[in-house]
Amino acid sequence: MRQFVIGTAGHIDHGKTALVKALTGINTDYLPAEQQRCITIDLGFAHLSDNITIIDVPGHERFIKNMVAGVTTIDLVLFVIAADDGVMPQTREHFDIIRLLNVPRAIFAITKCDLVEPEWCAMIREEIANLTAGTPFARAPVFPTSTHPEEGISTLKDAIIQEVQQAPDREDNELFRQPIDRVFTVKGFGTVVTGTIISGHIAVGDAVEIHPAGILTRVRGIQNHGREVKKARCGDRAAINLNHIEREKLARGMVLTTPERYQPGRVLNAELRLLPGTPAPLQNNQRIRLHLHTGETTARVILPEGELAPGASGFAQLRLKEPLHGAFGDPFIIRRLSPAMTIGGGTILQVNPVPYRKKWHERIIRQLASLKGEDHQASLMAAFDTIRIHSHTLWDLRVATGISMAEVQKQFNQLQKQGLAIPDESGSRKAFFSKAQIDLVLGAIESQLEKFHHQFPGRRGIIIEELISHLDKKLPREAVLTGVKEGISQKRLFGDHQFVCLNSFSPHLSGTDSAFYQTMLQEIREGGFAPLTIREFQEKLGISGGAMRELVGQLRQEGHIIIAEDNFVFDSGLLEHLKEILMRHFEQNEELSVADFRTHLGITRKHAMPLLTYLDRCNWTQRKDPVRVKGPELTTD
Repeated sequence: MRQFVIGTAGHIDHGKTALVKALTGINTDYLPAEQQRCITIDLGFAHLSDNITIIDVPGHERFIKNMVAGVTTIDLVLFVIAADDGVMPQTREHFDIIRLLNVPRAIFAITKCDLVEPEWCAMIREEIANLTAGTPFARAPVFPTSTHPEEGISTLKDAIIQEVQQAPDREDNELFRQPIDRVFTVKGFGTVVTGTIISGHIAVGDAVEIHPAGILTRVRGIQNHGREVKKARCGDRAAINLNHIEREKLARGMVLTTPERYQPGRVLNAELRLLPGTPAPLQNNQRIRLHLHTGETTARVILPEGELAPGASGFAQLRLKEPLHGAFGDPFIIRRLSPAMTIGGGTILQVNPVPYRKKWHERIIRQLASLKGEDHQASLMAAFDTIRIHSHTLWDLRVATGISMAEVQKQFNQLQKQGLAIPDESGSRKAFFSKAQIDLVLGAIESQLEKFHHQFPGRRGIIIEELISHLDKKLPREAVLTGVKEGISQKRLFGDHQFVCLNSFSPHLSGTDSAFYQTMLQEIREGGFAPLTIREFQEKLGISGGAMRELVGQLRQEGHIIIAEDNFVFDSGLLEHLKEILMRHFEQNEELSVADFRTHLGITRKHAMPLLTYLDRCNWTQRKDPVRVKGPELTTD
């Protein structure tokens, strides 16, 4: 059975709690301070029926944060206006909050009608009409009521039940999320949190992550309207018993989520709308109070287009003092710090984007415009950041755009065919880069290769791991590897799994360097199994350390040499001959001593030990002091 959540709204002392009690029989003022002072301070909860919950919110201006926490997840607002008071300041502020949070439906109740003449109630109806004129609530039904004596209550109750039945289904984004509005402990069960599930579903035994703290736990039990249930879904009020977690670690404002899908929001890009009645423009870099789901914090507002005038809309970046949970499409409220008042609200477009900089202005504005647009392919492509490049899984894109997973998969099939989505094959997860990202990566790779070829014209290319290390401050490893592969497929680069160069590049040495290269190569080949060290070669050729490193690098890159312990330079062409010697030895012997090895090659211990250490590293031999045995890699091809 579909669950519905109703929230009250209205000025302090207009009879919200009394009306809820008349409708449900439940006094939602459960705190001693509330009962002593006869005002609602915190959220109260009551059941109108088996599938309708009423959240009673405080009306006092000082408790606006509690009011916002109560109405972020409702299907219908029960707006309460006292007949003897009419529309008051908090009435208007609550009305603004309801509109900014996109609450879909409303019913207005005029309370305390027993205290005024019928003509006065007619005036209050006119005030309500003026308040709602030009808004989605202009035709919302209005009901006169009284709790002492009880009049109009049953009519109002019937209207509420009828109205919620017409409410559209909640949009379910498939991943479980439940903002926490209460935390308490039940003896024998432990910590329990309550809230309205805003998307997905949850079952006993499921793993959950608590944001923004990043705490992982499991669901021990679930209650809905006081009944034990095995599952709860989008739209349900649920009390969730969490496994092995202390009450002190949790608080209102946190959100239960599907694990490993979301990140705590420290910076938010959003579309922001200022209320027309705001007394002054919102200034760039101004501090405000942010209300998001059931949480709140202060934030600094960065306005790329400059100050925002009352009634105007624009893109903004919110830099939060403390992290809150948020995702694409989530509505929020902003309030001025002093004097405290609601000044606007908006919708989240990005969570933890790069901090705004003027040099990226056009790129960021285009990206945000595409994310909020109706073109799904454009939105998906905009989710790929071209400033801080990394790959995305399809679930990452689902979270970043709010597009259903079925639609994401459908669109991505087309994007891959069009060459606009490029697989990241560097790891085990199925992820993608956008073409725009890889074009930027390729540009960075080509720029680095141009520098390398200019510095080392004799080398046929750069080792890929070295290329990654040069670019690691700008680009992640997987982006470079994907860029190299894509560059080779486009014939912009040439290479294999070890080296890469520009496709247009041909290695060349100057006359002097070429002479040294040929001399050294000849010396290495003539040295056989008793070669010189790198230092000895440098002294013999009479060249600098830098020039020596360049020659060794080129010879090694071209596969002519191997470097053993103590920097002895062996001819790599000897390896096949060496393999044959070792194979013959181990066919007749289980062990190889140093003396045996020296005898086979006709060399001294000076050259034998470094070469044996190299063979150990290659797993052709394995050391078992004081001898070697056959290694697992010593096989015939």
